[in-house]
Amino acid sequence: MSALPLQTRFYTALLVLVTVAAFVGTGLFIDHSIDQSRLIIAAILLVMILTAEILDVSFPSSVITFHVSVSAAFCFAAGLAAGPVLGGLVVALAHTIDGLLVRREAIKITVNATGLGLSTLVSGLVYLRIAD
Repeated sequence: MSALPLQTRFYTALLVLVTVAAFVGTGLFIDHSIDQSRLIIAAILLVMILTAEILDVSFPSSVITFHVSVSAAFCFAAGLAAGPVLGGLVVALAHTIDGLLVRREAIKITVNATGLGLSTLVSGLVYLRIAD
């Protein structure tokens, strides 16, 4: 990791700190009850996100091949169905497992897991706030 530029390490650490603060703050100040049905939904969505990430979707072109992640819809569903905090944790865990399975660099795993987990947390919170 020392071969990475200082700016990259700084922004990655900042992303991790913001994500941890958002999860802790949301968990402390907003009541999100977790029951057995939400845990079952979270487990199902974890498997669905992992499956969508492992089954790589690509669109070949004459110039470049586009790789598309189809798990974004499952990530949003996790934030809504399991709750923003549990859903965000499920998304972060799924992308961490996926990164380890395909042997990505640690920096990529960290950025993907924290960024997508934070995105799920915030989108779930915003949607639920607007829906109320």
